[in-house]
Order: sequence, then structure tokens, then C-alpha cells
Amino acid sequence: MKTAILVSGLINGSWENNIEKLGSIFPDADVFTATWKGRGNDDKVDYVFDEPTVNYNPTLDTEPYPKYKSIQFKELAKRDNVKLQNTTKQVLIHDLLLNEVCPNDEYDMIIRMRFDTYISTHPSIDWNDLLSKSYQENITLGFGNRNTRYNFKRGLLELEQYYPPVDKPIQDSGKTRTNDWAYYVLDPLIIHPRKLWDSKRLWDLHYQQKLHGSENGFYQILSEPYGDKHVCYYGAAIIERFLVK
Repeated sequence: MKTAILVSGLINGSWENNIEKLGSIFPDADVFTATWKGRGNDDKVDYVFDEPTVNYNPTLDTEPYPKYKSIQFKELAKRDNVKLQNTTKQVLIHDLLLNEVCPNDEYDMIIRMRFDTYISTHPSIDWNDLLSKSYQENITLGFGNRNTRYNFKRGLLELEQYYPPVDKPIQDSGKTRTNDWAYYVLDPLIIHPRKLWDSKRLWDLHYQQKLHGSENGFYQILSEPYGDKHVCYYGAAIIERFLVK
């Protein structure tokens, strides 16, 4: 099993420390970095890409997934005229970097991280076991914390599976599913087999103006085509600005 770590997007936070930490967790993995041209630190990454144009709003101009949180979010974004034009770009840059370093099958496994993702190194979290799970089961794993639910112990010292629900059946609320982790791959850190990534599907959705932003966009590529096959974990990774003790 050959693994590549792909770090991409806008460069924020203690990014060099974050990359070094992830590299120490997976010492046999090769590390590659990328950002958008003209966004700063062009000379400090491996690849710099021209930023694509997005001619639609990935939230307001797409059909939300049938769950309360997505429907509510679209309604609030429309009401408040929220600008979400760039939310698909983190999915697009992952594709661009992936195809630069692994256009075919040079790597079996891909670990995707944001520059500003803080990774837990606590021994209670067995990262190599999680990598093996993704490889052996041919499944995508997403990791993250929400600032509204975050506490230090639960967020970085423990790992809890949130989707698919464990002993917590999805309930119906009349018009939609209430489990807000559905149709959603947590994206501060993603582990996925290379063969699950379909670049053609991604760019078809982009040009058809159907690609969703952020977590929903990663879901469209890494889980939806395979029958809603992914696992989300609460814990182990968090965006730095949410990190508090």
C-alpha cells in the first residue's frame, strides 16, 4: 500500500507544523502541497494552479440534499445573501493536485488535508488502523470537529463514529432526514482510496453547475456514486481557529 498526503487550498494557520505532524504520523507517505496562483506563498508549495472560475452559487443554485440542515442552510443563505461562490474550489484543487502527482495508480491511498487542520497525535487514535480500514474496505473516511460541539478531550483524545449512525437510527421529520451528517464527508481530513476518485464526474458536475460546495461536494465524488458508502468521525482533526482548551 503506497500512500500520498495531499495538502491543498488557501494557506492559513500553522501550516508547516501541521504538515510536519501529519508526515510524522505517516512517515512512509509522500507529501505534496498546492495552492492557488497569486494567493500568497506560491514559492513554498510544490504546485500552483490557476484559480478556476465558478459561474454559479454552489448553495443557492443547486438542489439541496433531502435533509433538514441542507434545506435550512439554503433558505438562510438566500435570506442573508451569503456569498458562497468559492466553496467548490477546495474539491477542485484536490483533483488538480491528485492528477499531477497520481494520474493513474502510482498511489493506492490518498490522505487529503487542509493547510490549517490540526491533527491529534494522541495514542488513543490509531491512524494506521484507520488508513488500513479505508484501504481494505474501499471506503472514504472523513474527520472533523464542529466548534459548536467541541471540547478538547472529546475533540482530540477520543474518536466517535457519527455516520453511518451507530445504534442511532436516522429519524424522519416528515419532509426530510434529520441526521445532518448524511450526504456529507467531513473535510478537515479525508482518507480515501485513489480508485474512488472520479475526475470526469467532478468536472462534469462543475460545468453542469451541479457540484456542491465543501463537504457535500466531496460526498458527491467519494460516496454518492458508491451507494452512500463513507464514514464520518467526530474527533482527531479540527480547523485551527476552532482549537480551544
